[in-house]
Amino acid sequence: MSSMFPPSSSSSSSQKGVKLNAEGAPGPAVRVVTSLLCNLLRVTVTDGRVFVGIFAGTDQPLNILLDDTEEYRMTVPEASGSMLSESEPKAVELKKEARIDRRTRRYVGQVLIPWRMVNKIEAYKAQSRLGRRV
Repeated sequence: MSSMFPPSSSSSSSQKGVKLNAEGAPGPAVRVVTSLLCNLLRVTVTDGRVFVGIFAGTDQPLNILLDDTEEYRMTVPEASGSMLSESEPKAVELKKEARIDRRTRRYVGQVLIPWRMVNKIEAYKAQSRLGRRV
């Protein structure tokens, strides 16, 4: 009986796209990423949105795949008076005070976030009674 697939020419210890060290084991970066699988991540993107979901993996260009994800939008407190330009100190101060508004939460399910849009990734510790972040 013939197989549809050609026989594999690579050894069982190497995987396509994974950098292995001299002993044939994955490097430290791969170990860190694998240790984050199935953990809760908070990913902030360039347009101010924040995604909180279960880390399911990455693809070759390092896009982030999250499952069971909720999206939040950042809000800035209302400025009193006229519109402020970016050069004014008060406008910069308000921008620093931006925080997540819980009312703008929406469930998005599974999401793939392009790596070029990622500003920051935060990993949560395993859920404890206190629910503290790393």
